[in-house]
Amino acid sequence: FMATFGAQYNFKDMLFVRAGYHLGLKDAPIPSYLSVGLGGSFAGVHIDVSYLTASQTLGNTIAVSLGYAF
Repeated sequence: FMATFGAQYNFKDMLFVRAGYHLGLKDAPIPSYLSVGLGGSFAGVHIDVSYLTASQTLGNTIAVSLGYAF
């Protein structure tokens, strides 16, 4: 059994604050973890930074993404 939920707040579609939780039971392929993140968007360019914690395999992971929408 696995379940995921999260929330996002955006300010003027330019700044985003996100948080989420993934629940994975002991025999699940992906363990439980908590994630928090920030994102920004300006002139079609998007940057997102997230931090994963509370997991032995994914704990203390920082992910950064950069994108462009046209």
